[in-house]
Amino acid sequence: MTTNAPLITVLMPAYNAALFIAEAITSVLNQTFGDFELIVVNDGSSDSTESIVNSFKDSRIVLINQANAGVSEALNAGLRMAKGKYIARVDADDVCKSQRFAEQINFFNQHPDYVLLGTDAEYIDQKGNLVFRFYNDVGYEDEEIKRNFLNYCPFIHSSVMYVKDVIIAVGGYNKNAIAFEDYFLWGRVLQYGKFHNLKEPLMLIRLNVSSVTVDDRDYPSDFLKIKNKAIQTGLLDDEDGLILKKSYQSINRKDRLKSYHLLLAKKHLWGNNFQPKLARENIAKAIRINPKSMMPYAMFCMSFLGSKIPQMLYKIIRK
Repeated sequence: MTTNAPLITVLMPAYNAALFIAEAITSVLNQTFGDFELIVVNDGSSDSTESIVNSFKDSRIVLINQANAGVSEALNAGLRMAKGKYIARVDADDVCKSQRFAEQINFFNQHPDYVLLGTDAEYIDQKGNLVFRFYNDVGYEDEEIKRNFLNYCPFIHSSVMYVKDVIIAVGGYNKNAIAFEDYFLWGRVLQYGKFHNLKEPLMLIRLNVSSVTVDDRDYPSDFLKIKNKAIQTGLLDDEDGLILKKSYQSINRKDRLKSYHLLLAKKHLWGNNFQPKLARENIAKAIRINPKSMMPYAMFCMSFLGSKIPQMLYKIIRK
């Protein structure tokens, strides 16, 4: 590493991110800690993503253009170019709070035996309205995170900062781990050092149709079976990767739109920002998309029970 290398490389993959990427980049450039480079990997976008990135005249921004290959390959391309000791992940539709990098670097300076650091977050909708405040129920301390690791992914991917050399040592992101590339990677890093989550919400995570995570129940049964096996064993071959890819591609925009509205409804009911009217609006949209699904009707009934009962049921389901 050269003496003038930045301490942090900010890694931002982007695919047709024109609606939100300017806000995401601006939030990075406005950090109180400025010793970073920002690598944007344009993964074959067909919209104006590239021109928007180029409109920023900041020498810290590096743009990589590649044919569409998926998020894992985009992240690995950025890792190969990264000069920083630490990698800060930011998605192209999310927003960093101005003190995020400073607080994460401060933690690493005080705890050199840690290799992976996440944060809490606030989730917003496509228009930037607050949906709920995320508290990490998997854990904050290393022991708790690792004890619960097999039950649920312990980090918001777009909030993490990690030691680059450790990620390189395990081979980076696995292209076969479609829709859980981060969770699979963390499992391979467990033995290399300690994990931690900061309790402060240092990210605004945007829920939008193109990037929302589809509920596992909406995938073919093989998807969840392979995913769970991969997380437990740390192994994932190309044959299973092809099955995962086929399952992922079977989820069309209509399915994603339904998942988006149901996710908003769940968070308005079960999160810490109880808003039953907004929940019902999104439930109604989900029902119009798929009137045969029973979950939206159950959620509609729960929306009239006040905040305590839905939140209690949610905790039972999570356990």
